Amino acid sequence: SKGVCEPGLPNSCLTSSPTYIYLGLKNSSPSIIYKYIVDELQNTFHQEPSRLSLAYENIATQYQAAVAAVADTELRLLYVVTKLNRLQVSVINLYDVLKLSPVYVDGTGGTLVTVKGTGFPVGLNQTDRSLTIACKWGSYVYQGSVASPTATLIDSETVVCKAPKKSQFDACADVPLEVSFENSARFSSNSILVRHINAAIIFSVSPLRAALKSDIVIVLSGTGFLNSPYLACFINGEVTKATWKSSIAMWCTHPKTDTPAVTTVEVTLDGQKYSDSKQAYYIVGAPTQVSWKLGGSDTMGKTE
Repeated sequence: SKGVCEPGLPNSCLTSSPTYIYLGLKNSSPSIIYKYIVDELQNTFHQEPSRLSLAYENIATQYQAAVAAVADTELRLLYVVTKLNRLQVSVINLYDVLKLSPVYVDGTGGTLVTVKGTGFPVGLNQTDRSLTIACKWGSYVYQGSVASPTATLIDSETVVCKAPKKSQFDACADVPLEVSFENSARFSSNSILVRHINAAIIFSVSPLRAALKSDIVIVLSGTGFLNSPYLACFINGEVTKATWKSSIAMWCTHPKTDTPAVTTVEVTLDGQKYSDSKQAYYIVGAPTQVSWKLGGSDTMGKTE
């Protein structure tokens, strides 16, 4: 096999990422391109077998053979010249999406999804090239501009994508989230899935009030509760632990606060966007200056 990194050729090694390319050059079969994470020897193609065959044409015993390859180390693309009955150029991404967080995003839009991967083009000069980074949610391309981006390149392993509204594409099922670094001309193809969800709606809160630093559990009833790893409650400016019970019931932990307050209880399914049910909740202090009757005589000014 022949590696992309050629001895004696400056800038031919793809040093900005552990992703590496090998071309299998054989006379008896089609050339095959393998993408590996060198540190782990992990193949980054997600289909089986984990390879990309160049055998677009197979006539009797004739096969596509890779005769040359050159890498664009700025855009992280590999250009492969193949030959059968004619010369043909194939363009292959040298970057991959490996993981998303969160994998649930609020249907109202705006959730920021951290896309972890390998080989993202950190050397890309967007201003000079007038290129913008885009994220594709299923078939819907959500692309902003240099002045108002919907995606941000953090480093060679991280991109942050802003989720569009659910109504902008068919969100009846999980969809792959892919990234592009050249004005949507070419996207990753790793099929890591994300799901748009509706915000939960709270119908009632029980109990309606609790004392400061209480250890009670607040029971919520409503609809759209999801057993999500990002599930949390938001009470009086504090994020508290949530326990999912069903799609219509969940529990919240009472906040630890030193000040009485009239507040609301809201929940998040994606860890970022919260419901807007405005269900009132009262945090009350210990009672003082309580009067009561005992044995027929009045006792005033006592604290219970």
